[in-house]
Amino acid sequence: MEIFFTILIMTLVVSLSGVFTRVLPFQLPLPLMQIAIGALLAWPTFGLHVEFDPELFLVLFIPPLLFADGWKTPTREFLEHGREIFGLALALVLVTVVGIGFMIYWLVPGIPLIPAFALAAVLSPTDAVALSGIVGEGRIPKKIMGILQGEALMNDASGLVSLKFAVAVAMGTMVFTVGGATLEFFKVAIGGILAGFVVSWLYGRSLRFLSRWGGDEPATQIVLLFLLPFASYLIAEHIGVSGILAAVAAGMTITRSGVMRRAPLAMRFTC
Repeated sequence: MEIFFTILIMTLVVSLSGVFTRVLPFQLPLPLMQIAIGALLAWPTFGLHVEFDPELFLVLFIPPLLFADGWKTPTREFLEHGREIFGLALALVLVTVVGIGFMIYWLVPGIPLIPAFALAAVLSPTDAVALSGIVGEGRIPKKIMGILQGEALMNDASGLVSLKFAVAVAMGTMVFTVGGATLEFFKVAIGGILAGFVVSWLYGRSLRFLSRWGGDEPATQIVLLFLLPFASYLIAEHIGVSGILAAVAAGMTITRSGVMRRAPLAMRFTC
């Protein structure tokens, strides 16, 4: 009963946070408002305490959020600015990892340099969902916003590769090389994108099969669509590539494939 009560409170707070943001006399990004309200509810006076297993939280919330972000990303613009997006995803994360790594090494006495780089790699990737919420719509030119959103979606691969190399070097199982890091980046990124594309393709084929043999049943198709980001993420992580990029690619593939246009009318209204 306590968990149910907590979920109700969190749902109500998320629903009302947008209203609170609009009535303020100054402009505050929605995610910061939600963080502030969450911190207020966690104050000892209110006594609301929520414990989440980090791995469970990652699997439950991150794939659907990034799937939705990929769904909304204009695929044509993403492909047009692909060179800038991949260049920034590599360069910015590398500069951040090196800079923050040396800063942590300097600020925290006793921490070795390689673990400092590993911590910086965890902190370096930009959150694509947070970027959309903080920057908002229409505040910066559309082209720049498209590049920033694409980079925020892609830099997960750079951060994962940086973390993997830092941990491997710290454990003495690998020697860092620029060529090896670059090859690993493309393996993680392209592998994640391909995994998301394949899972989305299988989803489309399964919809056609179900429509042919069982008729258009919106409930079944909606459940399969709900499971799609989780399937993309888990399969990609299982084979050692980026699950986050797989969820993003699945969302972008669904948009371009025309699956929703061929779906039953009831399913389109629900989605």
